[in-house]
Amino acid sequence: MYCWKCGTKIADESAFCAACGSGVQLPASKHRESLQPGASPHVGTVPANDKEGGTSQHAPQSIHGRGTLPTHAEAPDLYAGFWRRAAAFLIDCLVLCVPYAVLQAIARIYPAVVLVEILLIWLYYALFESSNLRATPGKLALSLAVVDTQGERISFWRATGRYLCRFLSFIILMVGYFMAGWTQHKQCLHDMLADTYVVRKKGLDPTLGHGLVDERRPRSATASVAIGLACFLVIAGLSAVGRVGYADYAARSQVRESVFKTTPLQNAIEGYVAKNHSRPHDVHAMGMTTPAASAPFIRNVRVEDGDIIITFAHDANPAIADKYFALAPAVDGNGVVVWHCMAASIDPRYVPPDCPTQGALLSLSLPVGYARPSRPSDPNDIKGWEAYISSIVEANMGNITKQPYAYFVPTADDPANRASVAKVRDQLSEVVAATVLPGNMVAAAGPSSATTAQVLEAAFRNASPGSFQGVVILFIGDQADELAVRAAVVPSGATFKFAQM
Repeated sequence: MYCWKCGTKIADESAFCAACGSGVQLPASKHRESLQPGASPHVGTVPANDKEGGTSQHAPQSIHGRGTLPTHAEAPDLYAGFWRRAAAFLIDCLVLCVPYAVLQAIARIYPAVVLVEILLIWLYYALFESSNLRATPGKLALSLAVVDTQGERISFWRATGRYLCRFLSFIILMVGYFMAGWTQHKQCLHDMLADTYVVRKKGLDPTLGHGLVDERRPRSATASVAIGLACFLVIAGLSAVGRVGYADYAARSQVRESVFKTTPLQNAIEGYVAKNHSRPHDVHAMGMTTPAASAPFIRNVRVEDGDIIITFAHDANPAIADKYFALAPAVDGNGVVVWHCMAASIDPRYVPPDCPTQGALLSLSLPVGYARPSRPSDPNDIKGWEAYISSIVEANMGNITKQPYAYFVPTADDPANRASVAKVRDQLSEVVAATVLPGNMVAAAGPSSATTAQVLEAAFRNASPGSFQGVVILFIGDQADELAVRAAVVPSGATFKFAQM
């Protein structure tokens, strides 16, 4: 037979190794006798029943070239099973719950504290399991230890790799943890990746685990850290993608529900249009009161010239909080009212996919049955443009009875008109600065929709929030410029209208 420590061949009747002086505790098994010099120098022996019914010491075996600890079948009292490990985990959770709860409370005020939570859990497992204790408090309570393939204390980096590999055990529906119930060394997936074992301390050979510290870096420490870090990065990436995907889903769900919640209001507007062949200016025109918010994430719902404007509350999904969404009625070729969705101030991707948006802006602010006037072909035909603008303004007056402020914005392409464009911009800026009384309308249009949009945006850039409550701002231009002008006008509190040229 051979010495369990140095591998030197010794006589069967010898009690000590002539080379290193190690004691031969009991006769070796047939497997040990088959070992050759140079075999693994660290050997753990575990009591087990032999075939004769007595108690003998099972010699260490090379487990697929990975270590010297025997299998569970050879040493049934050595390894911690699934339920014992689960109990130790629950104890660790109890130990961590108080500091974790404190950090969670602080993280609500200082989000960066989340990093401290991650460090806390990592260091808790890595430091305890790589210390002389070889176990976390939960494992200590149940007399368990984490050891390497030779039954010795693991290094800090191997403990780190083992901790990181736990993420892989977690993401595969916890199957990596359940593996402790059927693997031959009662290992979880992260144990197998890190070359570690969770054992019962009383099952270890007395010659192992008592102050023996392997000062060299284990050969699998680097690999386990690399694998564990890869698992962590995959989890972090999937988590980030999942959070973004869920946030988008939640935002779309709230927008979709808001559309459903306004179904009674849609029916009332459809009935009004069928009876009066025009849009209702507000809910009072239909004999209704202002609808109350029908969901916690909806701040208010209002009707403006037949359009249903839904403003989301501050507690709504962050992607749509404090923003608004609109439903605009249009009449198809059969005289049926069709509702179109307008993203308004929310991101268009949150608009329900089954809510049509094509053509919605073409009929947004024009009364049902309105005959669109012909747009002048000559950009310098001032009289033609004034008549064109006046006809669109008249069609959008609604309940406005006062004389509207209508502005013709020349095209800036002609250098001779640049001074005129600047003059109109200054005039509009003065009007905005002085504010306009409720019940008035301000309209602007010109041959170049982009120039008109720029003039309106510049005029409302410094408007005081809420200063234009009850005032209608009508932008006559191209659909491509509508959202930019709307975004500039709405903070002032004005009712924004758009008419396609």
